[in-house]
Amino acid sequence: IYMQGGVSGFHGMRGENHQYDMDTRHLAPAGELGVMLYPRPWIRIGLGGNYTYMKTTNKSILEESIVIPDHKMDGYTGELDINRTRIQNRNFTNAIGTDLTLGINFLEIWRERKCQWLNIWLYAGGGYMWGKNNHVATWAVAETFTSDDGQYTKSSSYVDSPVNDNKFNAFYVPMGASLEFDIIPQITLAAYGKYNFFSCFCTSSTSWIISGYCQRIIIRVC
Repeated sequence: IYMQGGVSGFHGMRGENHQYDMDTRHLAPAGELGVMLYPRPWIRIGLGGNYTYMKTTNKSILEESIVIPDHKMDGYTGELDINRTRIQNRNFTNAIGTDLTLGINFLEIWRERKCQWLNIWLYAGGGYMWGKNNHVATWAVAETFTSDDGQYTKSSSYVDSPVNDNKFNAFYVPMGASLEFDIIPQITLAAYGKYNFFSCFCTSSTSWIISGYCQRIIIRVC
């Protein structure tokens, strides 16, 4: 039984049709809990559950204009012009996954080596992920209403931050390697590089594509 935690890096969070990339805040906390079986000293079978919290922000500017005819306001009928500018995107994703992996201790090729406390494990497997995504876009909005007879005009401005909630499920392929130092039999210090490849699409008015995360430095307690 093991527990490990550390820092992950991720990439590929982008808007519908690649309209804009979420290109900042690429680090995320990550943790994992699982069990390992050793049918042979150089073979490791792992079943684990993991959690990652991914957050991105982006301040790319997007401008939109909307004209609504026959709009009613204060007893008048006229045209409503809406001009809005997106000044910030914020994207929050919680992902929980479970996977089954097969690992091989590369250094067991030299079984008579002196540094038995040092091991290099290579592994791959398959897993399934459940995720929840929250996307918040901040818009600066300016509205101008003009009546059809031109006798009434009204202008207003405000900031709007609509929230879109999405859920997604995805199969993924975990691949990685770890350089492990056995400090004592119960504690292992490891430089643990893992890449979970997956691709998912959240179907909603604002959709997001997420394409994997990787690279962890961890302390494992067995």
